[in-house]
Amino acid sequence: MLEKFRHYVHSINLLCGLFLMASLPFYFPKQQLALTLFFISYIVEFLVDMKWRQIQISATTWYFIGILLFFTMGFLYYPFEDSHTYFQNLTERRLALFGFAIIGIFGYNSLYKLSYFLHTIIISSTLLILYLIIYHIGLPEFLTNENRYDLFTQARIAYVNSHMAFNLYLNIALASVWYLAVTRFKELHWSVKTIYGFSILLIISTLLMSEGRSGFIAAIGLSAIIVIRKIWLTKKIVAIGASVFIVIGMVFAMLQHERMSEKMIEQEPRLFLWTEVALPIIQEKPILGHGLSDGQTQIDSVRQGKQSKILYELWKTNKRVDVHNQFLQTTIEFGLIGLVLLLAIYYYPIRLVNRSRMTLLLLGLFLFSWQSLFDTFITGQFAIIFGFFITLLLTVPKSESLNNNQTALKNLW
Repeated sequence: MLEKFRHYVHSINLLCGLFLMASLPFYFPKQQLALTLFFISYIVEFLVDMKWRQIQISATTWYFIGILLFFTMGFLYYPFEDSHTYFQNLTERRLALFGFAIIGIFGYNSLYKLSYFLHTIIISSTLLILYLIIYHIGLPEFLTNENRYDLFTQARIAYVNSHMAFNLYLNIALASVWYLAVTRFKELHWSVKTIYGFSILLIISTLLMSEGRSGFIAAIGLSAIIVIRKIWLTKKIVAIGASVFIVIGMVFAMLQHERMSEKMIEQEPRLFLWTEVALPIIQEKPILGHGLSDGQTQIDSVRQGKQSKILYELWKTNKRVDVHNQFLQTTIEFGLIGLVLLLAIYYYPIRLVNRSRMTLLLLGLFLFSWQSLFDTFITGQFAIIFGFFITLLLTVPKSESLNNNQTALKNLW
């Protein structure tokens, strides 16, 4: 009886996890229900399984303890800060980091399979694109309207999310399709291969028509890495030569983007935030930083004193503006000490991950690192997807075959 109850608890937590993963492309308010259900179900599972009795200290455990340390740095700096205006808001934005660090230490239940979550990302991405095109725009309108890209952008902003979050999710879906196809290609039915191919075409097409430069460039870079790696495994010399032409093609494709003009780049607000705001603040306290709230207060003060009228109009309704770069933001908050810890959080998993998942991890870290150059990442809206990705790759055992996954799914139901 207890085992059956435990199985139901495990099943509910898994389903809540899949629900949360499927909700991640949407604006945060639409994620909150799934996020709440997931962590409540995990707490119930934690108590039922008495997970504290099962903990085993390993290098992976210490890694997640490092993430906990990164989260608690805000509290350590709190007594020494002059202002606490932003402390609650900035701490709440990184709570998911704390939650997934705990999960990383104590682990998921035995029903979890990496492939379930990768398929969820792929299916959600494909259905979301079709949902916007067919339901909100109308397929005939989308196919015949010369401004179809603008129509898609307007529908995505209204019903799903900004290009930063949406495009990152699609790029992870692209990496997921590649990983599943490569690792299980011989086991896949032809119909599944066809669906994978359709998803790849749909996702790449959507990313290439995006108004977001970072997602657009990430898609080109991700595709290039996958192609070069495939050639490298066959003929290394050919791969070296091909990479030159691929890089040239990438640069040419990037320059075709409407927001890659010299004028657009010169007017990029991030350049002002990085060079005129972030760097002078970092120079004041390069080793220890300013802390969460004092750091943000400094950003506001310096920005308001230097910004042009155009930038004032852009940000006048914002309660706060960060520097739109995870590495600079962390250095402002916690100095070089915080930056070193951040880099360890990003890249130490390379030493921990199962070799069969190494390429998927590297593709994910490429996407996360790239996104972190243009936005706050693990201390902002992307903490959930980072936490999910890292915990799944490091703590969920590798499945032996696709058949084992299918059997587990049948048992789940």
